[in-house]
Amino acid sequence: MSFLKKILPPEDKKFYQLFEEGAREVLEAANLYKEVLGTEITEEHQQRALDIKHRSKKHAHDALMELNNTFVTPIDREDILGISYMLNKIVRRVVRSTLNLHVYRIENYPPFLSAQGDSLVGAATELQTTISLLRKHGTLKSVTESSQRIKQVEHHGDEILHEAMVDIFSGKYDALSVIKLRDVVRNIESALDKSFTVSDIVVNVVLKNS
Repeated sequence: MSFLKKILPPEDKKFYQLFEEGAREVLEAANLYKEVLGTEITEEHQQRALDIKHRSKKHAHDALMELNNTFVTPIDREDILGISYMLNKIVRRVVRSTLNLHVYRIENYPPFLSAQGDSLVGAATELQTTISLLRKHGTLKSVTESSQRIKQVEHHGDEILHEAMVDIFSGKYDALSVIKLRDVVRNIESALDKSFTVSDIVVNVVLKNS
């Protein structure tokens, strides 16, 4: 790579495409988690989960490599790192919960798992909109509105988590089941929290460049 190429700003699509691919993996992971709830988790489900995780990790790595090979970037370097890192972390949390449903041999899925799964899919779907607005140079108003919709989903997720914890510690589950269920719901809640974190970074990017 020539020195001139390194100092010239890269095409916007390079980083934005990686963000959009990362957001698609978040939604794919969320849909897979929702899909396996209430059914027997097959080897195909497990392999799909691992494939999503590996693709997400590769996109985060590719973003880092682009940064290392570029002096001038379309948005701040810390924002590129933050978005890439968080998208990958969301996928890892969701995939972990998906695989743990099998590892933990959870057979009867309490209703709060499905409710939490719906919130996760909702947040992941809206996150695609938020991320797409970066490439489109969306207005601060449109990006903020999208971020607020994710925040609303996250707030609802907090309510579901509270209800889930009340149920988990109600005494109707044995000690081992309590540990298993708590781990799963906390990972999904973490994924929801990080979805809003990503949208918040995007809002700040647009604010700084508006």
